[in-house]
Amino acid sequence: MTEWLAGNRIIGTNAERTTTTGIGNSVSGWKELGRKVVGTAGKTIDVSGLDNKRYYMILTDAQVTGGTMQMNHRIGTGSYENSGYSHRRSDNGGTDATVNTASEMAMENLTSAYPRFTVSYLSNTAGKEKLNIGTLVADDSGAPERSQCVNKWTGTTDVNQIQAFTEATGNFAVGAELVILGWDEDDTHTDNFWEELASADVTSSGIDVSFTAKKYLMVQYQCTLATWNSNAFGMRFNGGTSGYSRRFSQNGVVVTPANNQNMISLIYSGNKKVFGTAFIINNASKNKLLMCDQVGEENTAGAGYAPFRWEFAGKSTLQDQITSIQLLDTVANLTSGHIKVWGHD
Repeated sequence: MTEWLAGNRIIGTNAERTTTTGIGNSVSGWKELGRKVVGTAGKTIDVSGLDNKRYYMILTDAQVTGGTMQMNHRIGTGSYENSGYSHRRSDNGGTDATVNTASEMAMENLTSAYPRFTVSYLSNTAGKEKLNIGTLVADDSGAPERSQCVNKWTGTTDVNQIQAFTEATGNFAVGAELVILGWDEDDTHTDNFWEELASADVTSSGIDVSFTAKKYLMVQYQCTLATWNSNAFGMRFNGGTSGYSRRFSQNGVVVTPANNQNMISLIYSGNKKVFGTAFIINNASKNKLLMCDQVGEENTAGAGYAPFRWEFAGKSTLQDQITSIQLLDTVANLTSGHIKVWGHD
């Protein structure tokens, strides 16, 4: 069986492959195409002159100053397009809102003076309308807020610039950042944005992985729990046991947010095997924001039982950069599991 890592890298020995013909030294993956760090507070962050790629990944570290923020994106094909968009959006797991004639690619309809972190993907297929899917997590005085959006732009011209902008009273603060990554099936580069930092397997106390601090973290994990205890499974940073909060939906149903937890709880009820992918903004001297999508096997195995799904937003008040992540069950030990961490500054 072929296994894949981030950046479309095949793992396995020569003996495990039926052939090595055509497998060269090139390791294409997500490549940084451009970034802009805010030097003077303002309403927009622009990255232009992008190489034409079939897919873009958009990371936004949206620090706020001077008021509130409602952050969205626009794309450009020589100049920024301000028409031809439509979107579907859910804030904090609520009922979908749709807009069929819009001037932007929506990321949220939240308005607050707290920092945001976004991860979104744009399909830039030549001659086709452009499709986008994104997630936003925003800091708050208690549990973080979250938004999920899908967008469409009706134009078919290749995208070569992307903009983040705020429609509320505040500005992007000095140090806010927009990063654009690209991927194309013809790429042969080896300078992947997502650098593999560390991996670890389960021990008697859970899973604990340490690594060099990076601003952006991507984490994948799979675990088998010994029991089905609600809120018993979760994630900690640097061994800390306080200062966590979370907001999430289970199977599309909003669960009451929780503050002042001893970890970011990553399960609510009724599962033994889980698999998840998380992104974390890991700025020094700032709260850490996490977004996570997770799937879990239902209590009874087999094709006759649909899996569970979760969409999480998490926060830690840890001010040091994260250099270790722990996955644990506070009631019973994990019976198996693995975690892998990638990162980039």
